[in-house]
Amino acid sequence: MNNLGIYEKQLENVNILNGKFNITFHRIFDLTLECVGFSFPNVYVPILEQNNIFNTIKHPGSKIEFGEFTLKIRLDENCISLIKLYSWMRGITGTSFDEAILQFDNENEVYNPRGNFFTDVSIIPLTGKILPSVEFNFNDCFPTSLGSLEFANITDDYSEIFYTVSFSFTDLKIKKIIPGQSGPFFDTSKT
Repeated sequence: MNNLGIYEKQLENVNILNGKFNITFHRIFDLTLECVGFSFPNVYVPILEQNNIFNTIKHPGSKIEFGEFTLKIRLDENCISLIKLYSWMRGITGTSFDEAILQFDNENEVYNPRGNFFTDVSIIPLTGKILPSVEFNFNDCFPTSLGSLEFANITDDYSEIFYTVSFSFTDLKIKKIIPGQSGPFFDTSKT
């Protein structure tokens, strides 16, 4: 009988992430965001309830559902990122669309006001050695809310302005990054 006890339950990796991350927008127009924060979305399985005469029986749902992920963004001097995100939101609702503000990377792409506003987003947290370890791919993302901005004239020193933007998405794929192997968005062998 081999009883390892506490040694069976030891953590394999006790290193923590440093809180820094890389973000990439795929299949999207000219959008550059200076992201300083990221909030991972809620991931949950809905509960189905079955009633009987004695008790309510709970069953797991048939699919995973997601909340929204949020980015914290530093506002640039000319508010370009905010204007582009706002125009993106107006475009997906059909309210209005300013083609001068939003431009697709592929010039030959046929413009469809309701169909071309989705993008894939990759977020890659970095380890303590500033190396990627895991990649979160959010599929078919679009912005759902812009957070409030707070301007103030009462301070004498320079203070940055931040705002948040929330994104909804259809699916989340998580990929472990193995050092030395090339991925679709970066090459870890050069780090």
